Amino acid sequence: MDSLIRPAGPDAGFASTYLHTHERMIENVALSSRIGYVEYRRDAQGGFTVARMKKLLGEDAAEERT
Repeated sequence: MDSLIRPAGPDAGFASTYLHTHERMIENVALSSRIGYVEYRRDAQGGFTVARMKKLLGEDAAEERT
């Protein structure tokens, strides 16, 4: 998943990428966390709760790591 996003992200001018998954999909949340996504919010959508995650790309990501 991450390898599909990385090549186009920063070079295309994007500072971040976002994922939204059902909160009960704990494997998705765990995998996304391992590859650099950070959960920034959970909210209700259509009768269930969505975990919203964000990953900084390029220079923004390098600055945050230092």
